[in-house]
Amino acid sequence: MNTELGSSIYGIFLCLAEIEKVTARLYNDLSNKVSDSFVSGILDFISFDSTKHYMILSDLANIYKVVIKDKDKNCAYLLGNFYLMSIDLVREINDYIREKDSISLDELNKILNKLVSYEGKIGEEYVTEIVTKLIVDLGELDKGVKRILELINEDENRHVSLLKEILLYLKK
Repeated sequence: MNTELGSSIYGIFLCLAEIEKVTARLYNDLSNKVSDSFVSGILDFISFDSTKHYMILSDLANIYKVVIKDKDKNCAYLLGNFYLMSIDLVREINDYIREKDSISLDELNKILNKLVSYEGKIGEEYVTEIVTKLIVDLGELDKGVKRILELINEDENRHVSLLKEILLYLKK
C-alpha cells in the first residue's frame, strides 16, 4: 500500500530526509571550498553524518511506502515553517558557496554562525515538535524508530558543538 506524502504522517520521514540531503551537500561543498584541513575535516564529518541521516530517514519512509508528489508543498504542510526555513536557508548558503572558488575566513565565520543557529534549531525541532507529533499521531511509536530519532537529535547537537569548535579555532 502506497501512502501519499501529503496525507500521511509517515511523510515526515521523507521530508526530514530531504532536509538532511541538502544539508549534507552544503557541508560537503563548504568543506571543498575551505583550505584549512582541520576545518575541512570537521565539515566532512558533519556532511557524512547528515548523509547517514538522509539514508536512514529515506529507509524509514520506504518501510511505510511513502510516495512523494509536490515535495516542497507537502513537506511544508507536514512540517510547517520548519521545513521551509531549513530548505531555504541551506539552499541560500549553498548557492553562495557554489559561486565561490574558495571561502575566506571572514566568510566562513559568517556562514558558520548561521549554521550554528540552524543546527541548533534542527535539534530543537527533532525533539520537541517533530518527535512529539509522530508519537501523538502514531500512538505508540516503534521503540526502534523513536530511538533512531533520538540518536539523530544527539548528532544534531554534536554538529552544533563541532561548529562552535571551528569558530573558536578561527579566532586563534
